Amino acid sequence: MKAFKFNVDETEVGCRLDKWLSLQLPEVSRSYVQKLILKGTVLVDKSPRKGSYKLSSGELVDVELPDPEVWHIKPEEKKLDVLYEDDDLVIINKPVGVVVHPAPGHRQGTLVNYLLHHCKGLSSLGGILRPGIVHRLDQGTSGVLVVAKNDFTHMALSKQFQEHSIIRQYIALVFGEVSPPKGRIEQGIGRSPRDRKKMAALKGGKPAITEWELISRFKQLSLLKLTLKTGRTHQIRVHLSDKGWGVVGDEVYGGGVKRISSITKKRLRDLMKTVDHPLLHAKRLSFTHPRSGKIIDIESEPPEDFKKILMELQNEKE
Repeated sequence: MKAFKFNVDETEVGCRLDKWLSLQLPEVSRSYVQKLILKGTVLVDKSPRKGSYKLSSGELVDVELPDPEVWHIKPEEKKLDVLYEDDDLVIINKPVGVVVHPAPGHRQGTLVNYLLHHCKGLSSLGGILRPGIVHRLDQGTSGVLVVAKNDFTHMALSKQFQEHSIIRQYIALVFGEVSPPKGRIEQGIGRSPRDRKKMAALKGGKPAITEWELISRFKQLSLLKLTLKTGRTHQIRVHLSDKGWGVVGDEVYGGGVKRISSITKKRLRDLMKTVDHPLLHAKRLSFTHPRSGKIIDIESEPPEDFKKILMELQNEKE
């Protein structure tokens, strides 16, 4: 059981208890917060309150979170697109739609489940739910992802990520005819104050840097190469959306069906409407091998639906 104490600030007077507590505990869903309130494990000045209770300045909110359920992750057989593998690590071309590790709502069918079947062992430093996982890609993002087979490799790779010495490059098809041909976005990122399930570009957010370079410019659209200098949640999608360059297919950050409908070419518009994920692909990963000291530089091709749309755009351009 974990216990938390929070004080209500003057600026938070009048906020609903359930909504306010969700902001204090971003790792917990609002529906779960409401369950805690109903169970009586949330107290305001030592008294249980309803989720709709309006908070007052100076009140003390006590919360008891039960210990998480212990999960046993089962290995699952599935063919993986292995780009490189040795005794220390394996590099996967992650497909669209696959969640990297188990989480509420995704206990099976994750990359970790498949890796446990594929590998004899994975590092333990990621914990029970994330064995071997050094970094992540969003469910809708495809591309290169490195996984550690032992703790030595995990620690060494984590250090390289922390020092930003690993090269991580993506390609994305975005809305807008991007100009100039290259640039750098330095904008903090934090949880959106309007929707806690989303991230947002915020002045007080964690420092985040994305470099971009124009690969091709089309009518209403651009293909960009993006290099991550930091690794915040949804960083590329948030940064591009903030510039007005939403990633095609990104329903969360302004590149979804509504914007696709603005594409003037019917054939292209219809093709883009069949896409059910952001056209964002982790194309390249380059790092120093922890044991050999050699540079491992791996690239992968984007998924077929992404390539099909790029081919259509190229044909129209010609």
